[in-house]
Amino acid sequence: MLGAPGETVEEMKQTIDFATKEPFDDALFDITTPFPHTALWDMSKDLINADYFEFDCFHKSVYSLDGITPEQIEKLKRNAFWKFYTHPARILKTVRTVLGPRNFKRTMLKVRRV
Repeated sequence: MLGAPGETVEEMKQTIDFATKEPFDDALFDITTPFPHTALWDMSKDLINADYFEFDCFHKSVYSLDGITPEQIEKLKRNAFWKFYTHPARILKTVRTVLGPRNFKRTMLKVRRV
């Protein structure tokens, strides 16, 4: 999660760096989004700068954080995906998996679902 109340840009970058350096196969970088009737909503509703119909933890930050704009958080999220999935070791592993003789059929079945 990126962009939680009280989180700094440096902390978000540390989260991204941690995920990138670990040998994970997959990562999700979602934007912290408070939903009604949750503790996070109650704790941070005064920081929200969007209407509820705009809430989207995948693309848009709804918070006004100290010194961090929603656009900065959204850019960090996009950069996190690029940094994670374009890591050379991860690309090589993906290519080996997709093109490997044992996995080619399974990969084609997954592609067909898309």
